[in-house]
Amino acid sequence: MFSTDKFYKNQVLTLKYSYLFYLTFLLCVLFVTLIIYVFSLKNILIPYSYLEIYQCAASQGIVMIRKLLLSLSLVILIALPASAYTPASGHGNGKEHVIDLKKEPAIGNITDVVSLHGSIYMAGQPDEATLNDLKNMGFDVVLNIRADGEIPFDEQAIVEGHGLAYYNIPLLKDGHIQDASVTALHKAIEENKDKKILFHCGSGNRVASWLGAHLARDMNYETETAVSYAKQAGMTKAAMEKILRAYITSLKE
Repeated sequence: MFSTDKFYKNQVLTLKYSYLFYLTFLLCVLFVTLIIYVFSLKNILIPYSYLEIYQCAASQGIVMIRKLLLSLSLVILIALPASAYTPASGHGNGKEHVIDLKKEPAIGNITDVVSLHGSIYMAGQPDEATLNDLKNMGFDVVLNIRADGEIPFDEQAIVEGHGLAYYNIPLLKDGHIQDASVTALHKAIEENKDKKILFHCGSGNRVASWLGAHLARDMNYETETAVSYAKQAGMTKAAMEKILRAYITSLKE
């Protein structure tokens, strides 16, 4: 399942390992520096007794260690934020964060079906017979993003009559993607992690455009990458692509 929670968890792990790396590096540098310093000091102080050498090395060493630790601490403070928020999670460039999209067999009357991470099935409108059979197909949730009045029968009654959870969150209003709907849909998916979800609109275009909107807004994907994934998920209409691009552009204003 893709989510912003995973994004921040990845960042925390990256930060943790960065600290471990820099701590190890610090200890190694400190150890090598001390060895070099003691040997060089011993060569200079040969005429003196070992006790005098030890006392001198101790006092000078403390001063040196303080300066060294201060310098390296400043380096860490500068370097860690950069290492923690580089493309470690891949959300800025899409190289490491995998969006698992797969073409699936037909579900009842729905022939164009694409699954997301193996649990979210993005599709067009199921007919009544298909809705009545969803439970037998292992589905737990129906997520409908069509507007009120678009469906000529009571989809909610059929779905809930079989014990499945039902959500109706229209994505578009007056031809525009609603930011609140992008959020509400993501929340509904997060509430049903590890459950089999039928995520549908009329043709699959709006569902696919939601994916692009989510990737651009919540996962910080570049416009072209987000649009490309939306097309892979089933966005085939030029009009829907235009709406998605307009929404992504609005995020940058």
